[in-house]
Amino acid sequence: MAQTQESSPANQPSIELIGELSVGDTARVDLGVIRSGTDAGKLVAVKRLHGALMADELAVSAFRDEIWMAAALDHPNITRVLTWGEDASGPFLATEFVHGVSLLRLMRTVFSTGEHFSERFVVYFVANVARGLTAAHSLEGPRGEPLQLVHRDLTPSNVLVGVDGDVKLTDFGLAKAKQRLTQTIVGMRRTNHSYMAPEQIVALPVDGRADIFSLGVLTFELFAQRHPWQASSDGDMMTRIVNE
Repeated sequence: MAQTQESSPANQPSIELIGELSVGDTARVDLGVIRSGTDAGKLVAVKRLHGALMADELAVSAFRDEIWMAAALDHPNITRVLTWGEDASGPFLATEFVHGVSLLRLMRTVFSTGEHFSERFVVYFVANVARGLTAAHSLEGPRGEPLQLVHRDLTPSNVLVGVDGDVKLTDFGLAKAKQRLTQTIVGMRRTNHSYMAPEQIVALPVDGRADIFSLGVLTFELFAQRHPWQASSDGDMMTRIVNE
């Protein structure tokens, strides 16, 4: 069961930042190492909002939603949250650091060399992502009520593949849940429409089936080495998904 809304864990560990990992439209992720507590010595990915957004109450509330949803999920196929909280720089989320690459980078590397993914790999990969999605879709609140969590942003960049073979779903920044404090601020970040379900594109209510649609697009792409819809622009892509 999930503990909804975020509250800092007891005995907040100290984290030393090492360097930048990535910068997005609304947040940045830094590599850090935990220096105290039971997880001392572990590498973490520390996510924070950009400083310019800290004065935006809606953006901060949306990030806090992401924090409690990510912290509530505990599954081998979802990046595990090690700690979270607030400090002088504002709220932050620290997850396990996955030694590996995003599926997006792996796909680009494989496809650019003319190679292909084996059927065994695709089945293994899809099964692991499906297990992570099942855990998210099955999440319950403190009283056992379904939280109706939907990731809504299942793309190759949000799946991590570890050097040890682990497959982990990450980044719940666009996720929808029954107990969100805010509506998701889609316009604040660059959104990849090419993996969205038709209902999501036209702004209809969605459930876990939207994530399954996205996983279907990923599965096709891994086998065929191309997207199922060929389009000249983002608008054309959305039109094809909705109509075809």
